[in-house]
Amino acid sequence: MKHILNNIDQFEKQRILEQHSGGMIVNNKKFFKLLESKLGSVKPLLNEQMEQVPVDWTNFPCVASHPGAKKQDNSDGTSLIYIGNTIYYNNGRKMVGDKMLEYTCKDPEFVGVKIKKTQSYQKPSDTPKDIKGFQNWVVNTKKDTRVLGQYSIDGRWGPRTQTAWNLYKKEYQAANPGK
Repeated sequence: MKHILNNIDQFEKQRILEQHSGGMIVNNKKFFKLLESKLGSVKPLLNEQMEQVPVDWTNFPCVASHPGAKKQDNSDGTSLIYIGNTIYYNNGRKMVGDKMLEYTCKDPEFVGVKIKKTQSYQKPSDTPKDIKGFQNWVVNTKKDTRVLGQYSIDGRWGPRTQTAWNLYKKEYQAANPGK
């Protein structure tokens, strides 16, 4: 099988490379203008300062521990954190104005930040008895590898398994009574 980039000219290859190396600015103002025209001006709900580092931020506890951090929970089970006008994502990327950049906990804005304790994830009472069996069902029966991500079938309850449960709970319970 030929590599997908073999049939692309040098200019296109360079444009793709720029997108992944942070050299290209993505302008999303028109998208937000259209979104606001359809939904109205919607300001994100921000939680107050966090007492503990959320489970989904364990790879970047410096962000959640920052004194100016305000967390926004999204409907898909993910979250992002605002520090001033910068939006931080839990994948090591941040949005500064119109630019998407990478960050680490060694960046200057996190020097001297005291890392808070990580909160434990509480499994709801109505979860399946066999977590690994449910994860298996999502991946193999529903053919959904997106919702559980890279560590799809690990038998542990976390934010991604919770999201999958919210999506497929009724269907799974109907197909697997008593499980």
